[in-house]
Amino acid sequence: MNYITNKMKIKIIQFGYGNNGKDMAELLSRVPYFDLVEIWDNDKNKHGSFHENRYPILSPQKYSGIPIVISVYQADGIKEQLIADYGFREDAIFFKDFIDRIIKENILSAYVEKDIEVSRKYCYKESHSAPIPVKSRVAIYTAIYGSYDELIQPSVQDVMCDFICFTDNKMLKRNSGRWRVIYDKNPMPQSRIQAKYFKLMSHKIFPRGRLSLKYGLLNRKYYDYIIWVDGNMFIKSPAFARDLCGFLKNDWALFAHSHRDCIYDEVNAAIMRCGGQPIIEQAIAYRSEGHPEHYGLWDCGVIIRKGNICKELQRFNQAWWDENLKWTYRDQISLPYLVRKHNVNIDTIHKYVWDNEWFDRVRHVSER
Repeated sequence: MNYITNKMKIKIIQFGYGNNGKDMAELLSRVPYFDLVEIWDNDKNKHGSFHENRYPILSPQKYSGIPIVISVYQADGIKEQLIADYGFREDAIFFKDFIDRIIKENILSAYVEKDIEVSRKYCYKESHSAPIPVKSRVAIYTAIYGSYDELIQPSVQDVMCDFICFTDNKMLKRNSGRWRVIYDKNPMPQSRIQAKYFKLMSHKIFPRGRLSLKYGLLNRKYYDYIIWVDGNMFIKSPAFARDLCGFLKNDWALFAHSHRDCIYDEVNAAIMRCGGQPIIEQAIAYRSEGHPEHYGLWDCGVIIRKGNICKELQRFNQAWWDENLKWTYRDQISLPYLVRKHNVNIDTIHKYVWDNEWFDRVRHVSER
């Protein structure tokens, strides 16, 4: 029997409520075509509790005709136990990797069912670095909110360059080094979305190429170029600012994603890291509006912009920020959709972001 289809909402029981099980329960409770009924676990200490105050944690029961999802990868021993001790049929037991695949297939089918033409289009414009004026001034900035990242000291640059960090952590000022640390209290419920504000809304942080008056009257220099870097970037090359600004032919430049070229593949890869966020619903919405597969994907860890960006890109910044508030803070997912919708140009840097001559990525503090 084929339990999983995209035409009905199927009832599911989950086995296992450890760390993996909590992530799986979060996923199953949000997917629109699964109905998580209850969760089973062999640990008696967990019995009588609830996931999200909705799904009871129970001891394993006899087979009742509802398929079960095992929350750990290929747990053959648990599968054998369910068959031998509780009467489950083998074709009614699924593993996490199967559910991941089903989710991806259903996201794709939401597009196919609407009979929207799928076209492969790359809007990457080939870009090559060229020398920038010797007297150019560059601002490299980042934002660290909560305890997600530490302040990483960069190499001195061979062009005039200021390093600016926005944060809600006053302790960062004690070891600021080359960074000018600006304290700005986080008004957002999640620290990561506050950091995204600085990343996406560059025209509000540096209006007309100068640091906003909101952050002080002193040192309001004019910057020819502004570079955003994620908090986990280590700038190792003194030519970082000079070389990356040289890629600009339009108003901004980003690196091509090193592994994928499709937002739907990115959604599938990010599902388990986006607990509580409507990432699947976001993908389905983009499908329903006609965003095709393999349209393109950018890595958003480094963004190079002109200091005084054009009105068109200012409007794009605002739309990008609004999309992050509406859906998820996974800005890589919303970017290609908006690039296509607004028909904007990006100078794409075709270099590997995990191994290049300019910077290294370190693991986020929360991931260590």
